[in-house]
Amino acid sequence: MQRVAVAPEETVRHFHTWLPRQMVTVGLYGGLLTPVGLYFLDDNDHIGFANGRVVVDPVGQESMRVVTLVASGLVFVGWLLWTITAALNARGKSRWSISPLSLPMAYVFIAGLAVGASAFTENFTNKYAGPAVAIVLIVGVICHLGVLAAFRRAAVAIGAPDTPWTHVMVLPLAIGLISTLGAFFTQAISSQASYLAFSGLTFLLSLLMIASWVRAMATFDRSCVGRQMTHENMEIPAFLRAR
Repeated sequence: MQRVAVAPEETVRHFHTWLPRQMVTVGLYGGLLTPVGLYFLDDNDHIGFANGRVVVDPVGQESMRVVTLVASGLVFVGWLLWTITAALNARGKSRWSISPLSLPMAYVFIAGLAVGASAFTENFTNKYAGPAVAIVLIVGVICHLGVLAAFRRAAVAIGAPDTPWTHVMVLPLAIGLISTLGAFFTQAISSQASYLAFSGLTFLLSLLMIASWVRAMATFDRSCVGRQMTHENMEIPAFLRAR
């Protein structure tokens, strides 16, 4: 009886995502924790409290600006690289995945919208500057939530937990609401205690959001590395078809 040669299984290429994921992690945690560290390590009162709110002198402002730029750059580049490589890895696990071009196309669209708004408002100097900035920010938030929602669906498709992605989408809304309430009450009663209470709650929710974001990426990557266990690949193996 002649044996039928079995075609070797196709090897799916895996792209490393560790470095982009660490860039996002360091940028998020660094951007949140470094200003707190600067406040406690500051011996010259560059950052302090006055009338129930934070007061920062020019030296402190420059320090904050550097921290914000570095953290934002790490998150921007790391998140862009991670979404591309993670989407490519997910395609090897499930056909119902996310396109690697989702975030780059969102960035290009938002950048084009910002350029158009700048030209329309004469570098954001005329009376339409406020609405133009609001439109760009709203579209940017919608695009960001759209990418997160797409990764949430892809996580379900590859067998990764989708709860962390839900937390990443919902917690910023809670943080924004609490920050708005905190600003209102702080301005109304000028109390340092109320400022600290709202700031502390916002800080804790921000930590939870970052932890959920990091967990979402890590579990997504682990599921991409794991074996194919989904029900999508229902084709009969070659050695069974040959018998």
